Amino acid sequence: MRIDRSSGMKRYGKSGLVFLWSVFLVGCAGQPVQLYTLDTPSVRIPDRTLTSRKKLVLEVRRVTLPDYEDNQDIIRRDGLVVKQSANGRWSERLSVGVTDALVAKIGAMRSELFVTADISHLSSFGSLTVTVTRLDIAGDGQAVLQADYVFVPSDPGRPPMVRRVTASSLATDRSDFQTVSAINNLIGELAARISKDI
Repeated sequence: MRIDRSSGMKRYGKSGLVFLWSVFLVGCAGQPVQLYTLDTPSVRIPDRTLTSRKKLVLEVRRVTLPDYEDNQDIIRRDGLVVKQSANGRWSERLSVGVTDALVAKIGAMRSELFVTADISHLSSFGSLTVTVTRLDIAGDGQAVLQADYVFVPSDPGRPPMVRRVTASSLATDRSDFQTVSAINNLIGELAARISKDI
């Protein structure tokens, strides 16, 4: 008596392929994406209209970053090598996050000013333009920021101010959290220097 096993093999062959494909997909699924944002001081938000009328207004233009860094990827640049995080991302484009952080930090340090990135306000104190030319975190954790900034006072009697700031910090390991913490520290140093100078 001859037994035909071909139909059974076909049936189990298809289900076996589906099973193997499912295992493959599960194996390929990495850790979930972790979103990070830059730290900003916790402050009570007063009425915007009243505040802008009572205080001198400092307008902060959107910060310029190197092209390879101005995105949502968390990266480390060590010399000529740029390494992208496997699952860490910024919650927004980095230039937007850095601008918002500077606005918040300078505003907290200079409470007599109404600091804003909203260009619809009249700059009664002046305008600030920041260009970050270097933002590197080396393999040993040393983090360096170099930035040029231009402050143009609204008072025509005061000359524009052009400065270069270099700041350093340390990431104690290669984790995304430490990378973000180091960048937070660098932006804090930049904000402190600008607040003092202007």
